[in-house]
Amino acid sequence: MTESGHISAVISLTDQLSELVEQETALLRERKTGEIGALLEQKSALAAQYAREMNTLRRNRSVIEVAAPHLISRLKSATRRFQNLLEEHRRWLNAALHLTEGVVKSISEEVARKNQPVAAYGDNARVNRVGAPAPTSIALNQTI
Repeated sequence: MTESGHISAVISLTDQLSELVEQETALLRERKTGEIGALLEQKSALAAQYAREMNTLRRNRSVIEVAAPHLISRLKSATRRFQNLLEEHRRWLNAALHLTEGVVKSISEEVARKNQPVAAYGDNARVNRVGAPAPTSIALNQTI
């Protein structure tokens, strides 16, 4: 592959990854997290190609040094866009994670509250706990 070919490949891969991240972010916004898994294989393949091309560029810095200015400009623009999309994606993932954690915490607190044994006052105004709480199972789906 030519020097400009490596840079063009990185630009193309960056654009393709950006599109996938945009799709995932849209699914997160729409709370369609179950559909994100369908993009995983394609994203993994693109990320692997991207890593290979970036390693080639790192090993051959001269490729970038002699590249046409318009290619370097396109590479920088694609990279900035990708980084901005990744930051937005990270925010949406964190929001989904916090929402899920909040739901799980609320459910576990409610289960714990309902399983508290009834307390009554006994001799000498001491609280008597009636019986031990029954064990409770909670199923957890780890999908965001």
